Amino acid sequence: MSDIYYLPEAISFCGSGQAIYGIYDAYQGNILNGMGQTLIGMNLMKLGFILYSSVQTPLLMKISLCANNAMLAVKGIGNVAQGIRDDCLRQTAKGVGQVIFGVAATAAIASLDDKLINRASMISSCVGLTLSHILNCKEDYEGNKKWKAVVSLVNVLASIALITYVVFDTYNGLNCTPYPHSERTLSQQQCELFVESHQNELNQIYETKSASGNWTRIAGGKSKVAFIHPELPHGIIKVSTGSGRTDDDLKLQFDNVQYAKNIVAENKYKHIIIPDSYLIPFKNDNVLCETKFEFDPYPSFDSSRDAWVELNDFLEKSGFCDIFIWLWSNAAFLKGGRDIGVYDFDCKWEQILHRRLIN
Repeated sequence: MSDIYYLPEAISFCGSGQAIYGIYDAYQGNILNGMGQTLIGMNLMKLGFILYSSVQTPLLMKISLCANNAMLAVKGIGNVAQGIRDDCLRQTAKGVGQVIFGVAATAAIASLDDKLINRASMISSCVGLTLSHILNCKEDYEGNKKWKAVVSLVNVLASIALITYVVFDTYNGLNCTPYPHSERTLSQQQCELFVESHQNELNQIYETKSASGNWTRIAGGKSKVAFIHPELPHGIIKVSTGSGRTDDDLKLQFDNVQYAKNIVAENKYKHIIIPDSYLIPFKNDNVLCETKFEFDPYPSFDSSRDAWVELNDFLEKSGFCDIFIWLWSNAAFLKGGRDIGVYDFDCKWEQILHRRLIN
């Protein structure tokens, strides 16, 4: 198992322990407190499942979300019963509202499209976080803890901003058009002709590391900066920053791409896609011309499960580091949701160890 999954596993393990403790607490008679503890545990388990998506299925996520909302309905029933006993109309009304919301939310989640389950889980967690901050803000203000109330208010605003972003991002993702990787073709001749016809612009890019004219900068790190141009629709041009891990990080990337392709071919992976890569001589340096990937941020879990398994195996056998698909770091699902594109390979454990031994 790859090291990158230790954190998600730990979170899920802690969440399961918290949920079991909550169930036991409820069994001992502390029903409301036990239910709250169980909800916290289930949310931790859900977070772990989001990160460790190789074990994630639509059914698992639906059960988790439905259980959260069903428990809210059960808590509402408890409030209704307590309100009737105490002859408290306010508590009774609150309980009725919780029951209605819990039942409606459970039904809505159960009927939700599989592709949206992960996003619904994120939004649910964000809403829960926001409500928690609102309660903290109210308690701090009433307790005359003004500065703590201000901090809680900032957290509320940040949580609302996060919810807005996730909802907006989900809307954009639903409108993406599938773009199968088989349609992306890039040849060395295309790259050489493009570089030759854009030498003056590339000179300027090497000097400034910024885009101009029809060029668009799409990514940049310590060792490389990536640009796209409308005259190379399926390609990306990468230039060196001159301050990377080695004297020639573009050559390192190129060599590692070939190594990655060999790993994929040897193991006959069907869902791991490595870009075509061409090292083009340019003045006293090189430029790297690679296939441009189009990503799908919301893949279907059923169709992508095999891809997760293959990626985990690929990382173990190749020794590449700094590839975390759940953080969108150097790998992501391609549009269509079935295949994973891995696109940056300048970090390899073996090479890092070798450089450290030399130095």
